[in-house]
Amino acid sequence: MGLPHTALESPPAAVLKVLGGPAGVRAMAAKGLAPMPPRDLATCVYALSLDEDQSIAASARETAGRLPDQLLGGVLGDATLDPRVLDFFAMRALSRRALVELIIRNKATAHETIADIAGRTGDAGLCDLIAENETRLLAAPKIIASMYMNPKARMSTVNRAVELAARAGVKVDIPGWDDVVAEVTRGSSTDPGKLDAQFASAIEVGLSDEEKLAKQVAAASEQAAALTPDELPEDLVNAAEGKSEDGEDAKQRIQDLPIGAKMRLAMLGNAYARSVLVRDSNRLVAMAAVKSPRITDSEIITIAGQRSVSDDVIRYLANAKEWLRLYQVKVNLVFNPKCPLSTSMRLLPHMQNKQLKIISRSKAIPSALQTQAKKFLEQKKPGGA
Repeated sequence: MGLPHTALESPPAAVLKVLGGPAGVRAMAAKGLAPMPPRDLATCVYALSLDEDQSIAASARETAGRLPDQLLGGVLGDATLDPRVLDFFAMRALSRRALVELIIRNKATAHETIADIAGRTGDAGLCDLIAENETRLLAAPKIIASMYMNPKARMSTVNRAVELAARAGVKVDIPGWDDVVAEVTRGSSTDPGKLDAQFASAIEVGLSDEEKLAKQVAAASEQAAALTPDELPEDLVNAAEGKSEDGEDAKQRIQDLPIGAKMRLAMLGNAYARSVLVRDSNRLVAMAAVKSPRITDSEIITIAGQRSVSDDVIRYLANAKEWLRLYQVKVNLVFNPKCPLSTSMRLLPHMQNKQLKIISRSKAIPSALQTQAKKFLEQKKPGGA
């Protein structure tokens, strides 16, 4: 993310003099103590952050984060400032709103820097400000992608940016982009203010308020990996599926979201949020959850064995090479009655003896699968065919 920080080709004369000076002079300048105009000082601190002397470079990077707002305020709005200098200070001023505003409004700021701010700022108002520059959004759709993946960005702001790109025929690198566009352009009767409040409440569940439940899900999933679905105790199944008395309000907040907001939460939320959304009745939501870039191996293992997820989710896992590399996913799919018989048959040769014995005797397993499991067991006996 951001721009590569490389040496300046034509720094101001005062800066060039410092860069060519002895280590003592460079060290003083790296601390912000060089007698030069604010613009030159900011440029000099950036240049010294790349100094061959690592102590000087580290000092310059530290100084950049503590230069006073008064000094930087007269510099970061300058459209003649090198974009690399702007990027350098942007990443060290994210908590200083007035300075970040200057950088966002500066025409010289690189698209990469704006995308970085859009993805990292904790201030929804700054995302709103970024979204006002529609020309920039269309020129650099990665800004929209960064904003979409920032949980602090308002849902209504994200929707407007997605709709803007869709109208202009611009594709954005967001997982399930076509589905996201379809849902946003379909429109929602929810008032933007209410939508933002709903999403803010739900994202709290998905990021912090229900971390206890998220840990519960993860722990249950880890334990589930050592068992077959039929062997799981009820309390473990409930935990793995995010069921908890404490979680009912949290679950309702997630379920009350419009479809588009659920899809975004599936991308951004924690294990608890995904455990709710992967069982959503809407196919787009469930698939967004199982395809989330944040989903873990242990979650996938648990989902593969759940009877409460949709056929679409099971079919997806049954054909996903990325997840079929996990032995326990294969096991859970074979034991899941929603898994297509043809897939179970294909996975059966990968089963170890323990699982084959259970399959051959279980009344919950299709007879064809039982028969095949018995054949494999016979073949594995000493002297078997």
